[in-house]
Amino acid sequence: MQWIEDFLSGRSHQTKVGNSLSEVAFIISGIVQGSCLGPVLFLLYINDLPDIFDDVVTLKLFADDVKLYSNIAAVSSNTSVNITEQLNKVAKWASDWQLPIAHSKCCVFNICSKTPHHTPCTVDTENIPSVEEVIDLGITLHKSLKFSSHVSVICCSAHRRANLIHKCFYSKDVSSLLSAFTTYVRPILEYCCVVWNSLLVKDINALEAVQRRFTKRIPGMKNLTYYQRLRALGIKSLEVRRLRADLLFTYKLVFGLLDVNVSEFFTTQFSNKRRGHRYKLYVSTCKSSCQIVLF
Repeated sequence: MQWIEDFLSGRSHQTKVGNSLSEVAFIISGIVQGSCLGPVLFLLYINDLPDIFDDVVTLKLFADDVKLYSNIAAVSSNTSVNITEQLNKVAKWASDWQLPIAHSKCCVFNICSKTPHHTPCTVDTENIPSVEEVIDLGITLHKSLKFSSHVSVICCSAHRRANLIHKCFYSKDVSSLLSAFTTYVRPILEYCCVVWNSLLVKDINALEAVQRRFTKRIPGMKNLTYYQRLRALGIKSLEVRRLRADLLFTYKLVFGLLDVNVSEFFTTQFSNKRRGHRYKLYVSTCKSSCQIVLF
């Protein structure tokens, strides 16, 4: 641990304005932003946060993002989970460890098909607004778990970047343009697609329109149909690529290649008595609402 101590000790900084330097000030807390050890040390610093909660709520951490959620069964009248009480525990923990909560970035997100009935949540006497949409780790979530809003956002971003490639590339070499698209545009359209992959035709067409429009502007491709362009360029449609990603993720779940409980996603019936393959997957219906507080 000596090298970690050396990394944190004896650091100083100065502020430069024009040609003038301030006096040297020694840093007594904090970690250098952008350092490799920074995220690891921060996780060690907040590692005890999940221990302060009861079993009635679940906590998820990702860097400095915290999600606190609880299920409310639709068939039960017992909806007395006191979220505010749990939030006060977060506030006390943050105060003890000198990590102030950014109340303006907090929100309550209710996953349900109807207008939720819940008491207002507060943290440090600050009311937390309830929202119907929230951006979590780059994914736009709607309370109905439909992802049309997310598809709209990523399509706008992808169209802008695709247009910049055609505008800024002086070379019209087909392989260069295609490489730029697969490197800078396609990842926008496929980021976490196993989470939000939409089955709505309008969303599928909106996503495919980005690649359809880009390939049509490639030299020599204008008079070809979309699928003729795909064959000529040696690429797959975005819909096929998302389907392949879903199948790969499902395969990893079923055969234990991911550290995730497959029962959280599917009900499996491994039997040799049915026709076809022996792996039958069933998606369970949801009969509960979920209230999530995001920090």
